[in-house]
Amino acid sequence: MAEDPVAAFLANEKAELGDITDELYNGAGTGSDVGSTGNLGEDDFSEIEAPEVPNIPEVVTSEAVHSVTTNSNNFNSLNGTQSRKSSTMSVPAKQESPILESWRANFDADIKSRDEREEKRLAELEANAKKELETWYAHYRQQQATKLADNRAEAPKDLSGKAYSGYSGPTPSVGDTAVWESVCGMCDLHAKNTKSTHDLSRMRGLLLNLKTPHTNSA
Repeated sequence: MAEDPVAAFLANEKAELGDITDELYNGAGTGSDVGSTGNLGEDDFSEIEAPEVPNIPEVVTSEAVHSVTTNSNNFNSLNGTQSRKSSTMSVPAKQESPILESWRANFDADIKSRDEREEKRLAELEANAKKELETWYAHYRQQQATKLADNRAEAPKDLSGKAYSGYSGPTPSVGDTAVWESVCGMCDLHAKNTKSTHDLSRMRGLLLNLKTPHTNSA
């Protein structure tokens, strides 16, 4: 009968695996060295300490957080108010030193004295300016009067020797020979044969005719 190749292969593999198993048990120790737990009871575990179980935190709700926050804010507000009140009540009123009070009094007195001197100086300047203005007006009026008198003294005179004033008496007419005589007296009616002057013969003849209108009818 022929040998089955599959059976032969399995037998060969079993033989090799058996050799490896023997080497493991012989080198690392037999199976008897490993303790068996099959017959252990509760007393055998009495010496083993139980592990510590950590405390599981309770679930914090939003209402609890709001309550804690509100209480904390109220406490801080109350504490801040009390601290401000205590600090306000504990700080005494600040008092100035005698040296500072003396300096302040002297400073105020100096300012007041300067203001008084300034007001007095301004009043004196105003009075002096007013006095000088009055003096200037008086001197101006005196000069005007003197100048007017000099002008009247140097004014041309008529035939009677009186200074002629065109604004005194009635307004003269064109036929008033006395007026034209005064005008002719103020003019130089002598003929001058010079090339540097203008020809005034016609103007001179007109004034002479106005002075003596009877010559026109002759």
